[in-house]
Amino acid sequence: MSAKIINSHRYKKTTRKKANIKKEQKYKYLNSKKKNDLKYIKQKKKKEKKMLNIESSRLNESKNNVNNLLGIDRTLRGSNIYIPKSFLIICLVLCIVIIAFISKKIVKVEESPIVKVFSSKEDASKKFVKDYDLRVGISGLDTTDLLTSKNVVLKELEKFTTKRLIKVDSNYKIEYVGAKTIDKISNKEYNVLLNDKSNISILDIKNSVDKIKNTKNNSIYYKYINNVESIEEISKKQFKIKLLKDDPYFVYVLDFPIYSSDENYEYKVGSLDGSNILFERFNLKSTIKSINLKNYNDTDKMVEAFRDGKIDMFFASSNNAMQLIGKHESNIKKYRNGETIFILGNKNSKIYSKKEIRKAIVYSLNREEIVREVNSNYGEIIDLPFIYSNIKYKYDIYGASNVLLANSWEKDSDGIFKKEEDENVIRAEINLLVNSEDASKMKIAEKIKDMCYKSGVLINIQSLSQDEISNKVQNKDYDIVLADVLIDNIPDTLYLQEYLNINEETNNALLQVSSSNIENLQTNIENLQNVLSEEVACIGILARNINVVYQKDITGFDNIRYFNIFENIENVGKLNDRIGD
Repeated sequence: MSAKIINSHRYKKTTRKKANIKKEQKYKYLNSKKKNDLKYIKQKKKKEKKMLNIESSRLNESKNNVNNLLGIDRTLRGSNIYIPKSFLIICLVLCIVIIAFISKKIVKVEESPIVKVFSSKEDASKKFVKDYDLRVGISGLDTTDLLTSKNVVLKELEKFTTKRLIKVDSNYKIEYVGAKTIDKISNKEYNVLLNDKSNISILDIKNSVDKIKNTKNNSIYYKYINNVESIEEISKKQFKIKLLKDDPYFVYVLDFPIYSSDENYEYKVGSLDGSNILFERFNLKSTIKSINLKNYNDTDKMVEAFRDGKIDMFFASSNNAMQLIGKHESNIKKYRNGETIFILGNKNSKIYSKKEIRKAIVYSLNREEIVREVNSNYGEIIDLPFIYSNIKYKYDIYGASNVLLANSWEKDSDGIFKKEEDENVIRAEINLLVNSEDASKMKIAEKIKDMCYKSGVLINIQSLSQDEISNKVQNKDYDIVLADVLIDNIPDTLYLQEYLNINEETNNALLQVSSSNIENLQTNIENLQNVLSEEVACIGILARNINVVYQKDITGFDNIRYFNIFENIENVGKLNDRIGD
């Protein structure tokens, strides 16, 4: 198909020469037009810039006139200074670092005790009043005899007036003091090598052991020291202790007071009468010259003395004492006094022996609520029969149900979990023994029952007399019992082994402690705590607390614990009023 020309006149014939001439003329015209346009644009921009400069100069002149009227010098602000970008970045980074540093300092100051805020350790002589007489109030002191008194405060102060072989920290770690090494030959025999710098003699140790034994259970150390059969001298600085019965924890007992013939003690007992005991500084770097222990038979009078500034601190174990303080400014610290309440179980109980049941119970208990109901000011949650135990199990009502569901339990029409086992159907139903004469325990038992019911575990409360409970426990005729457990700073579980040894795992952990040497004892005790916690060998409810109440200008009681109220006496003192000068 040929191409068709629609308008033949549209295309005119011409020579190549004429065409090229026309083309050149066209290009010249376009270039000329483009140049004129660019020239016009440049002139226009130049004119606009000139007008802008004129307006800007007028504006600056107006500002200067205003500033002159106000008396303000703006000379520098108008100057054009080139600042490298790298310099600006460095300045920005420095500002961020400085702000972070200042923020950290502010937080540190806010979290620090007032003494650390105002001065450093090197400035201790300035932050504390020198040679201060610390006045301590106590109520109902049983006796002023340091040896036989069972008052924890007095027993701790007694340590300043005696020697000792070891110290024990909050993790049951042993620190050697008078002893250099201690080796366990067996659970009945221990070898002790005295420190070369120690002024303790083996005769001092023998006399001290006899002295405690002669108290006839009137000393808090008696129950442990009474197990000592003999002390055999091997050399001038070495001796062997033989026990009447096995005690894998006996090394911790060696923290008992030793009455040395060398009376170079930290403090000495000064004047002493029927109501006051004075401990006078003798060989210790401390700004506390003396500790004056004032005994009050009436708690109200003791609190009144505190409010009037006649004593610096006292110990409270009731809400009544705290209410009497009123609006008086003071500091308060708590420590466990050893009294605890636990759920202990019978390992022969068909229902309690099941781990999922024990876990369901502990997950069901809102122990914070129980503590609040009983006495929130003087109680805290505890998991294990160790005074320094940590809390592992938290309130988790869904976790309580899930642990049973995961072990093939299902709820019946009454909302209680049941399970088919050995062709029999068993229910999550458990009997709880409670002392009917103890109102506090009865209250706790009712809370336990209500909380467990919500999780599908039925608790039957059997309120009995203490004698009836003892008989049932002895005859293994119970599932669980709500019991008082007295815990001290010695991690002894021998008296609880009957309740804690519930399966092979706990038995092996207990045996590991029993066969442990001194070096591994702390590690094996930690392992025992982990196993007891994992197997829910017992269920801690609460530990009783004591409030240490002290005046706002007294400091140094930040990290107190049982038998460790005055342990860091070097850091205790009265703040100097002129500290800010």
